[in-house]
Amino acid sequence: MYKATPEQIDAWKNKHDAVFKITEPERKLCAFCRNPTRQEMSYAHQIKDPVKFNEHLLATCWLDGDMEIQTSDSVFMGLGPQIAQLMHAEEVKLEKL
Repeated sequence: MYKATPEQIDAWKNKHDAVFKITEPERKLCAFCRNPTRQEMSYAHQIKDPVKFNEHLLATCWLDGDMEIQTSDSVFMGLGPQIAQLMHAEEVKLEKL
C-alpha cells in the first residue's frame, strides 16, 4: 500500500485546490489525486466515451499512489461512480439585483 507522508499531503494541499485519497481496502491500495483545472475539464468533456473520460480524468489528476488503481479493471470500475467527486467546486451564490 502506498503511503504519503503528512508533509507530502500538506504540500499537495498547498499547491492544489483540493486533494483526494482513493483507497481499495481488499487489495490495500491507496492513491492521491487533485481536482482538475478548468482547461483540463474543458478538454475532458470533449471525450464522449464515459470510460475514456474517467480514464483521462484519473490520469490527469493523479498525484501518486498504487498504479493498480489505474490499471486494474475491477478497481477502476469500482472508482467510476465516484470519479465525479474529483471535480471539486466551491459553493457560490447568485443574486439577481
